Amino acid sequence: MTVPFPDIVNTSTAAASNGKSATKAGLRDVVIFAVDYSGSTSGQREYWPRVGYHFENYIAKYGADNIIAIRWDHQLRLGTHADLTTNIASLRGNGGTSPQVIARYLVDKHGVEFNVAKLCIVTDGQIGGWDVQECDKILATAPRKIPDIEACLFGRYNPDLSVVAPFARAAKFTIRQNDEILAEGDASVAVESSGVLEAITTPNEFFAKFDELNKVIVVQNLGKTNPALRNELLDLQKRLMEWIAWDNRRKATEAMAAAAAATDTSKDDSDAGEVVENPIMKELAKGDYAAAVAATKTLVDS
Repeated sequence: MTVPFPDIVNTSTAAASNGKSATKAGLRDVVIFAVDYSGSTSGQREYWPRVGYHFENYIAKYGADNIIAIRWDHQLRLGTHADLTTNIASLRGNGGTSPQVIARYLVDKHGVEFNVAKLCIVTDGQIGGWDVQECDKILATAPRKIPDIEACLFGRYNPDLSVVAPFARAAKFTIRQNDEILAEGDASVAVESSGVLEAITTPNEFFAKFDELNKVIVVQNLGKTNPALRNELLDLQKRLMEWIAWDNRRKATEAMAAAAAATDTSKDDSDAGEVVENPIMKELAKGDYAAAVAATKTLVDS
C-alpha cells in the first residue's frame, strides 16, 4: 500500500507552528506534476522516456490519488493520468513555452481547492527575461507559497533555470538535469536577510559555504535585480580583502621571524655562559609585529 507523502511534513501543521500562511487547514494535500509539452518536445526520445519514468516514480511514492497531472505549453491542460501516459508514449509536443499558465493555476487553486505540498515541473527548454518577470509578477500575488519544488530539466537542449526559477525562489528545491541531481537547497529565506553572508569573515568560511550559497542565489535572483543582495556581497568582498591583507602581513612577519631565528647569533661560543636576547624575538613575544618588522629591516640593512 502506498503511504501518501512519506517525506513531506504536514503543511498545515508546519504553517501553524511558524506563523506563516503556507496552506489552508481542512484541504487535502496534493502533488502537482506539470509537464512541458511544447513544440520542442515533439519526437524527443531524450525527453519523453525520462518523463514517463519520473511520473511512474511519483505515483509509486505519493499515490496516484494524490497527484494532479498537468500538461502545459502556451496553455494549461488538465487531464487524467492516462492522458499523460498516452502523451508520453506518442512523444507528442504542441505550442510555445509559457510557464505563466502554471503560475496562474497555482495562484487560483493552492489554498483554495487544495494545498499543493509539492510541485514537480518538467521542461526541456528555457524562456526569456520577460517571461521570467511575468511569472514572478503572477506568483507575487499568491497568498501562499509552494513549500517544495522539484525541477526536471530533461532532453537534449541543455535547458537553463529560467523556467523553474520563479517557482523555486522561496522554497526547498531539487533540480535534476537528465539523470543527475544538479542542485539541492532551501531558498525559503532570502540570502540577503538570512545573516549567512554577514557571518562570513574568512576565505575558508566563504569557500565552505560557496556551493550552497551559489545555488540558492542563482535560484532566488535569476532574471531580476537585487540591490540589497549586491550590497551584502560587496560588504563580504571588502571583509575578505581586509582579511587577506591581514593574513599576508601575518605570514610575512612570521617568515621574517623564522629567517631571523635561523641566523640567530645571540649565543657567543667564545664567551660561554653569556646569552644576549635576540631583539626581533623579544618584540614578537610582546605581540608587536610592527616593531618586529622594523627590527628585521634594521638587521637586514646592517
